[in-house]
Amino acid sequence: DVSHFQCSFPQHLMLRTFLLTYVLPVLSFMQNVNRNVFKYIVAPLIYSIVFAVLGLLALRFCWQRQLLSALGGHQNVNSAWNSSPVEKSIISRRILQIKHEDLYPASLGGKQRILLQYAGNSLSDTTSLLFLLHENNVPFHGSMAFNQPRYEDLILNGSIALVHWDQTGMGLNYGVRRNAMDEMVKDFKIILEGVVQQVNYIVSLELDEDKDEMDAKLPVHVMGVGSGNLLGVKFIEAHPELVDKYFAVSGLIGNWDEVDGAVWSHHHDSGVDESLVLTPLERMGPPPYVGPLDQQFNDHIHLRMIAMRNGGMFGNQRREGALSHYVKHTFLDLFQSPDYSLVSLWFMLWIKNGQSWLWPDMRHLDFAKQVQHLDCPIIFLHGKADWFGAPIEHVRRWFERVDAPGKKFFEFEKSGYLLFIEERHRFQKILLNEIARES
Repeated sequence: DVSHFQCSFPQHLMLRTFLLTYVLPVLSFMQNVNRNVFKYIVAPLIYSIVFAVLGLLALRFCWQRQLLSALGGHQNVNSAWNSSPVEKSIISRRILQIKHEDLYPASLGGKQRILLQYAGNSLSDTTSLLFLLHENNVPFHGSMAFNQPRYEDLILNGSIALVHWDQTGMGLNYGVRRNAMDEMVKDFKIILEGVVQQVNYIVSLELDEDKDEMDAKLPVHVMGVGSGNLLGVKFIEAHPELVDKYFAVSGLIGNWDEVDGAVWSHHHDSGVDESLVLTPLERMGPPPYVGPLDQQFNDHIHLRMIAMRNGGMFGNQRREGALSHYVKHTFLDLFQSPDYSLVSLWFMLWIKNGQSWLWPDMRHLDFAKQVQHLDCPIIFLHGKADWFGAPIEHVRRWFERVDAPGKKFFEFEKSGYLLFIEERHRFQKILLNEIARES
């Protein structure tokens, strides 16, 4: 089941959500309030909300129209930011639908959607597949692959097809969420095998060959970004035969008490903003955090929010104005992207954080102790100034312990957590070289 991408979003669902969230509760409230209260407080509030929603819809629509017009339309997206001359300057985008009886959630027909990006108008020139496992909550990297030159060198110069799978419950696959890591591993196995099968089928149609007689098998690589590594590492541990090489980018490694303690101490010692950094840190106290699982997770996320405000996501050159820089390169890109409907944005940004559903499993992960051997080559890419996810010394400690058929560690001196933004060219060059070497 293959369909080309179309720029659209379910406006009827947005209208339904808007009515249920704002209008109906206000109408029921109106029956019991004083007439002056309604005239001077409730009515202006209703008008402001209505105009704000309509304004956001109009702004998003204009941004999308402008981007699509500049980039060449809905299906084939012209890469306007290409920094080096290439033979093919078109990035095609296609939505694949994977349907399987064992794919979660069965209530939605066991169907999930995957965004595929590749060079030119044909998949037959593709040399390998790179699956991206995004953050558990927000698939920033999939959305930004359209708006920003995150991966264009990989696609255009390396003829690599990027496969963006938003984990069950997030992004293109919003709705009911998985709450067990083992089940997510099973989902990703079905997705990976399904995508490989569909790509081979498409290539056979383009080459007019019998799919069963095709000898060449495209190399399959997987890249986990941030908390996406928690799923990625568990996957290659269970199914190393399906992956040629794994890339751990800004990888989280578990061991939360020690990692969170290092993050807390760093920002407590280096924080310069009394109200936004030091006071909240002292109020919550240093890890470990105890109590109910929900409270543990809230403390874990609160610490990350403080770290973000104190520049923990970026290198030293981004310490000033780090939060505004982060919003500019993530939320605004995501809002403008035609890859995701406004309903999916609602599920990603305002519904309970995706990691919270997996926290009972995540809470006990410690790769340095639990994952001592992998049967798949693994490449680590980590920012030296990462004081948001896992400090580099903790990741390097696991790198030194793990036994793998091939492993490398690339340190990004000028970057923090978002190394693919701060040192984009080096990041893509390393991926190109490693994938080309494997291919």
